[in-house]
Amino acid sequence: MADFFYNPITQILVLPFFGTVILTGIIRFLGRDNQGIALANASVGASFAWVCALVLGTPTFPPALNSSAILSATVALLIIGIILDLSLSAETKFGRLIETGAIIVSTIGIVAWMQGGIDIWSFPILIGWGVTIFNLQRIGALFTPGKGPTSGYGSNWATLLMTLASVGLGLIAWISDIFVDRDLAFGLAATLLGFYVWNWPRPRLFFGRSILLAGGGGMLLIALRLLEQAPPLAPAIILLGFIFFIDSALRNLPHRFTFILNFSQSLAIIVLAAIPLLLAAIAAVIAIEIQIN
Repeated sequence: MADFFYNPITQILVLPFFGTVILTGIIRFLGRDNQGIALANASVGASFAWVCALVLGTPTFPPALNSSAILSATVALLIIGIILDLSLSAETKFGRLIETGAIIVSTIGIVAWMQGGIDIWSFPILIGWGVTIFNLQRIGALFTPGKGPTSGYGSNWATLLMTLASVGLGLIAWISDIFVDRDLAFGLAATLLGFYVWNWPRPRLFFGRSILLAGGGGMLLIALRLLEQAPPLAPAIILLGFIFFIDSALRNLPHRFTFILNFSQSLAIIVLAAIPLLLAAIAAVIAIEIQIN
């Protein structure tokens, strides 16, 4: 039994998955009325912080201004997300403005934190991640059931897209022999999958600011660490980013193919995600060969 718990697969995949499932359930059912539904997504950030502590160890205090402070950055993003989830329950123009401002400020802060400042290369990173996270925000907000085969599935679509992107980051790190970030990425994917279970086959929980900032921010942090160690991986990460726009392809499927969505929307997303995953893996192999040569 002790060997099972010390197994790397158990620590990186099994425990984060079941830990997120259990923690999500606890928050969901202990929360009063709709508060549990709105705050349950914080389980992803909490579980990923545990993965970071397991892989990287206890962080220094005060946190260093470099990419080794991923645990401290995740906790900071999680706290911001929880505050927003608790205080901005209503969808109002003021609430949306505060949420947008918090996303922009936290993104700039995280990039500056991980890189030890802002330089000219920070701007394309900020622009690329800004487009990605606001697209995730848009997808996750499509929670109210409506008409059509793609209505009301925003919460589990956004979570599944983040899960697949995290798997992609893990594959890129694995191909590049960057094993620490491989473990971080696969651990994040396991935590996201644990939350996804609660929203399958239909959404039950809110895709809130906690998962958007802590889970999405976790992907950004891992990507920044990969770029720091192997800059030629940039094309692979960019190709992987097309995963977040699969929903547009699904919503514009020709009518004769809509039966696929009625059969299994999740399967359709996974099949389409295989294309950017494969392209990103090929780009990573080429990048590593370039770096070696």
